[in-house]
Amino acid sequence: VKAILDNNTIKAEEILGDRYRDMERTILQNTERIKQNKQNSYEFQMKQLNKIGIENIRESRIRKLEKEKYTWEKTHELQKEIIPELKCLLLMNIMNE
Repeated sequence: VKAILDNNTIKAEEILGDRYRDMERTILQNTERIKQNKQNSYEFQMKQLNKIGIENIRESRIRKLEKEKYTWEKTHELQKEIIPELKCLLLMNIMNE
């Protein structure tokens, strides 16, 4: 049974490999687009915050923005990881009598 399962797993990985690479490419493109949008937003917000005349308010808001950026970057790195998993849900052997 283990040999059959291993053989079928190898065949499934070969067949699904192209599909996985397509999905991976799409996910990476989307995460890169989101990252670029976040970076543009960050730069715009930073530019706006630097216009604030009261120093302690400006610095406080910049620190808050930097903290949000750090949190987002950590989350983004986790979202970029793609971990495929193939597991057998059903294995049948049909015998002809």
